[in-house]
Amino acid sequence: MTYDPTYLLSPHFRKTEFARSKTAEKYGIDNSITEPHIIANLQALCSLVLEPIRTRCGRPVIISSGYRCEALNRAVGGARESQHTFGEAADFYVRGMPMEDLALTISHSDDIPFDQLIYEVRYRKNSTPVRWIHVSHKRHGRNRRECLTVSTACGQRQTVTGIQTPVYGDKGMTHHFRKISEGSHGNSFH
Repeated sequence: MTYDPTYLLSPHFRKTEFARSKTAEKYGIDNSITEPHIIANLQALCSLVLEPIRTRCGRPVIISSGYRCEALNRAVGGARESQHTFGEAADFYVRGMPMEDLALTISHSDDIPFDQLIYEVRYRKNSTPVRWIHVSHKRHGRNRRECLTVSTACGQRQTVTGIQTPVYGDKGMTHHFRKISEGSHGNSFH
């Protein structure tokens, strides 16, 4: 099998979206996706998780981090056994859509078989938040449906269970989280 960079993983997702990485380009890391089991994992992630999310949103899902070879995963400081390295995870955002609301909607969607759903917020030095969602799917074994919120500010990382709103404090760190009112969220994109 030869590597085809335009190979579709599902109707709206291509391998190139999952292999693309500014860090890989910067350090000359070959992040090509060639192994059949990685391709099969990505196809399952796309068809069973990302396509249903795209359908619910009615908008493109933009992959910011997909597959990571071992060298790339080390370069970005990823977890040693990151699901990204197995083609089981993607970080994404949807333009013009509140990521917090979308994460809550996904968490309540029984028909989306995710393993892990993480609403992530990183505060820049100027206190501007960058938000995205990490989602994973295991092709083999049980998908846990674990939901977390991760907030990083001033080099400090905090993780809580569930989808919550990180609150940025006056001293430049997230010092608490606020539970999201499900009455005003949760079904926003059905």
